[in-house]
Parts: sequence; C-alpha cells; structure tokens
Amino acid sequence: MRAPEVAYLRQVLAYNPETGALTWLPRSVDMFPEGRDGAERNAAKWNARFAGKRAGSLQAKGYIVIMLEGRPWLAHRLIWALVTGAWPSPGEQVDHINHDRADNRWRNLRLVDAQGNARNKGPTNSAHIGVSWHLGTGKWQARIGVDGGSVHLGLFDRLSDAQAARARAERQYEFHPNHGRNI
Repeated sequence: MRAPEVAYLRQVLAYNPETGALTWLPRSVDMFPEGRDGAERNAAKWNARFAGKRAGSLQAKGYIVIMLEGRPWLAHRLIWALVTGAWPSPGEQVDHINHDRADNRWRNLRLVDAQGNARNKGPTNSAHIGVSWHLGTGKWQARIGVDGGSVHLGLFDRLSDAQAARARAERQYEFHPNHGRNI
C-alpha cells in the first residue's frame, strides 16, 4: 500500500516537536462517507471522540503506532514526513537517537541507513557499546561493526583497555560521537 500523501497527513495530524506527541485534528464533513448516519453526523461523532486527542498507541516493541486509512503506521515515520514534507527514501530509516522508541521528539529523530541504525544499538553486557565479556577466554572483548561486518579489536584483561580500543576504532572509522546520546 502507498504511503499517505503528506498533504493528507497535515489535514489529520498535528505534531508537537518539543513533546513528540501527535494529536488528531478535527475533520471536515467531506472526509466522511454518507453511510447510514450521513457524513455530517459521522464527522461530528468522529470529532467529538478523537479531535484534539493524542493519536496512536504504544505497541509491544515500544513503538507508537497510528492507524490511518485502515493501516498501521509507525509514528516516527509519519512525523518525519510531516516535518520534512517527504517520506524517507527506500533504504533510509528514521532512528531514535536515545534508543527510546516512544520518544518522538524531533531532536531525537534522525535519518540513517540500515548500517547507521544498527550502530546505534543499546549497550552490551559491559554497559559499553562494542565491549563484552568473552566467556571462553575470561577476557574483555572489543568489536566494532564496519561495512556490514564485525571487526574484532582484541581481547583484554582490563575493561578500560577494551573500552580504549573501541574508542580508537570509533575515531578510525569516523563514527558519530556517541551517536548523539545525552539529548
């Protein structure tokens, strides 16, 4: 199914970039079929129930989903289209910088490719991205994802050494500093 036109989104949704909230706008009579109650009554019922109220619901995976034209849409993608006037291109993803999938504030959203989105994943079991405990050797392991693969940076006796190796690799591969966290 095709994505809704941005002009349509702007007729039915309002976005607050500071809070990340989408709310339903009042709908005009011409947006409703006659049906058994008539377009005017259908519009009045819909507006009484939804206009001015927050749109969407939190789903199990943590994303806010909004039903439009009988289809579920991820709120952060709708927001991207509303703000920029265009849907992300194929291969582009709207990433939540702080990892909170329900935090749709504009400053928390950015457009990335799949690889950039994968780089912005949560901490590993060491609480440091790219550093984990290697059970087989009893040492700290440092890794970094590059060009769709994983580069092994070494095994280290001390956590701080593994962290330093990861930090050097981030500079070498020109990763975005902490992927914009602490917003």
